[in-house]
Amino acid sequence: MEERRRDESGTAPVQRRNEAFRLLCERLRKLSEGRPQTPSEVLLRQSRDER
Repeated sequence: MEERRRDESGTAPVQRRNEAFRLLCERLRKLSEGRPQTPSEVLLRQSRDER
């Protein structure tokens, strides 16, 4: 089996970073489940109106 190490720059292998990102996405979806979300268009309009 291939040994996984950090490369010389100190960053984790891409596959491990992708897995960590996927887990964070799942966690965020669970936290925001059932909550209303404001569409970005509405937020942009509100921001424009405040200026």
